[in-house]
Amino acid sequence: LAYRYVHAQPPFKLALKITRHEEIDVQVAAIETARYTTLYTRDGLAVTTARFDVRNSRRQFLRLELPPASQVWSAFVDGKAEKPAHASGTEDTAAVLIRMINSTTGFPVELVYTTPVDSMRKFGRMSGQLPRPDMVVTHTRWDVFLPSGHRYFTPDSTLDVTVRGTDINPREAGGAALRSEDVRKVAMGQPLHITVPTQGVHFSFEKLYANQSPLPARFMVRYTSQDISQIALAASLLGALIFWTGLALLLGHRISRRNASALLVSGAAVVPAVVGIFGVSPLPASILSAVLAGALLLFWVAQRYRGRNLTVTGADT
Repeated sequence: LAYRYVHAQPPFKLALKITRHEEIDVQVAAIETARYTTLYTRDGLAVTTARFDVRNSRRQFLRLELPPASQVWSAFVDGKAEKPAHASGTEDTAAVLIRMINSTTGFPVELVYTTPVDSMRKFGRMSGQLPRPDMVVTHTRWDVFLPSGHRYFTPDSTLDVTVRGTDINPREAGGAALRSEDVRKVAMGQPLHITVPTQGVHFSFEKLYANQSPLPARFMVRYTSQDISQIALAASLLGALIFWTGLALLLGHRISRRNASALLVSGAAVVPAVVGIFGVSPLPASILSAVLAGALLLFWVAQRYRGRNLTVTGADT
């Protein structure tokens, strides 16, 4: 800065106060859309394809915290193969680094990785968790495909459930056949695009700014096999029948109060236990209970009416 004057009495004086303001870190990279597709197998393997639409001005790497014990199969940045690195330089870490390019107009990043999960049984639960990028993610969508042949209940998730249990036929021809271009790449030792089949029972989850939440993006859904579901349904109906049978015997004084109370308690315990553990619908047991309650009420009214008639007849005599 320069200041000039010719002559003044008294001389001019200039005082400047200089303050260096603390700079605030701003986002120099962001993910506009994160799209995940996860296929679960019966044998305990979850294969996930993650696709990001990234805008980057200065970031060198995208750090991605994968679920525990995950293994990366392939990675592509703007259509070109990349080799991710472990964040801490050790083989047991689940965080990986993917080299980025500088482009404010946006470019795609694709990652395929596998995660071991529990193998499916007659009944149990399936769960999963999304990786956490170190960039702000505006919109997250997660499509999950679970094995067919099981009955799935309403999922519990930190994301919003948008599709619930839609059965999807295979859209990819097994996902195992390699194209001629892929065969040539394998022969040359180059990475290839891995196509993950999208088949099974489809659930979909969405959320805005999912990775900014203190809770991880996850889901959990309970399942039972078809035969277990039928057995559980029969057990719930049997429990309702036992309950109302015990109530009828108690009101009719056909058995001791202790035995009737045992039937009432056991029947009342079976229905909520089966519904809570195996997730069967309580509607059939409720309908049966309504029918039995109506029949018991009609029987009680008929008994009272018959008793009144006998009393009147006895008085006339």
